[in-house]
Amino acid sequence: MAADQPDNKNREPNELVVQLRQSLGLLRVAFDATEEAMLILDEHHHVRWVNRAAAQCFGNGLALRVIGKRFQQVATFRHPDQRDLPQEDYQHPLSQAKLGDGQMLLLIQPLLVNDSSLSTAVQRMVSWKPITELNEPYLLIVFRDLDPLEKALQQQRSFINKLAHELRTPLAIISGNLKRLSRFSKLDDAMLRPLEDVRSETKRMVGLVDKLVVLSELDTDQFAWSFERHPFQVFIELWLDSLDQEKRSLIQLSISEQCMAREVELDHSAFGRVMNNLFDNSQRFTSGTNPFMIHGSFHHDCIDLLVTDGGTLAVDDSRLTNVFDRFSKLEENRNPTFGEGSGLGLAVVKALVAGMNGTVKASLENNHDSEKSRGIKISIIFPSPNVINADISSDLEDID
Repeated sequence: MAADQPDNKNREPNELVVQLRQSLGLLRVAFDATEEAMLILDEHHHVRWVNRAAAQCFGNGLALRVIGKRFQQVATFRHPDQRDLPQEDYQHPLSQAKLGDGQMLLLIQPLLVNDSSLSTAVQRMVSWKPITELNEPYLLIVFRDLDPLEKALQQQRSFINKLAHELRTPLAIISGNLKRLSRFSKLDDAMLRPLEDVRSETKRMVGLVDKLVVLSELDTDQFAWSFERHPFQVFIELWLDSLDQEKRSLIQLSISEQCMAREVELDHSAFGRVMNNLFDNSQRFTSGTNPFMIHGSFHHDCIDLLVTDGGTLAVDDSRLTNVFDRFSKLEENRNPTFGEGSGLGLAVVKALVAGMNGTVKASLENNHDSEKSRGIKISIIFPSPNVINADISSDLEDID
């Protein structure tokens, strides 16, 4: 009996090894059965594993053609409108992955395949997920076809984009003619009043179409971003310089020197639109003469902006959860001296801030005197380029 004990001890580890191999084999079969192409990259962006679909898509069916290669040797990304998406761009999935999970619609261009039918760029939904449970960091990238519902939604967004662009021209013509008509001195008040109403409504429609164009371009990844890297003060000053004196007189800045001096990578036009929308929104829901206060600080490698309006109109706390939704309106809280809004201003703010890799949220100002005098606080956080592009330079070293 004693002689059998070593055999039993050896048998247990052997059985565990067999079970482990069987489990790994079943796992491999499961991954190979899926139609979604999957790759796992190491921290230097070398391909360490592919499933069968990825081997077919990127290596003519041979996994060994892909494994060990740097990702930029395997495939490149482009925006759906054919614009290049270089790896040093912060919107590139390998850059975005440094901030966590995500997904975006992209054109994928395989580089290693010989079959012309496979070497053309294809549109895929690309998702990525950092793997942090192991001793070394890895990144899982999944490429999948759009399902019928997603394709229909994409077509709908493209239609809205084209429609909004088509509406711009006739609205511009109408607006120009209305301005010329209003200059006629012979028009009496009975004619000027309805003319002014039409001008006001046309102006609102122009603003609505403009916001629809921006949102549809962002939805379909056709927004023409133009990122620049400057101290934050440059972007603030560019925005202030674009305002007339009346608006500038209502703006109060309280931004730390450290915040102003920190470099940030933004699209100055998009940043200006964000600030303009917030300013217009604050005037619409306050007395119209309330100061527009901007507080800025820098901490945790992020620029933190807090925009407050000192509002005097009642805003229900429960309504704040939907203020960034499209066509969400707080018309019962609107200053009656201002026209009706489109309900898209804050939706544009959220979409543009997200496009610049920031986050935005709304809350009520703390005011213990009266619930009816609590203004809205908008918090915007932009990460430092050092956070977004960390280690990118080492990833772009020359390929041997």
